[in-house]
Amino acid sequence: MKPVDYSFITFDVLGGEYEHVCEVAGLDPTEDGWGLLHCVADDGTHITAVTDDPAYLLRLLEASGRTTLDGLEIPTSKVAMERRGWPDEWGD
Repeated sequence: MKPVDYSFITFDVLGGEYEHVCEVAGLDPTEDGWGLLHCVADDGTHITAVTDDPAYLLRLLEASGRTTLDGLEIPTSKVAMERRGWPDEWGD
């Protein structure tokens, strides 16, 4: 899978919409929230790698020092789930 974007589902980012977005995403609201790495599979399918450690994803992005996300991976130990589609494709 090739990562192309990222986002965060956290109270700090979404405020009062946090619980609704968690519900649509099929995620339990947590104190820390969720980090999302938006990827494209080899067949073109959109996949989102979800981590329950958004601070880790942020540190990973900062540490990579890259201008693109090519080759960036969340270790499998940090992936809570993979979900088909990207957040804007999940509906509401």
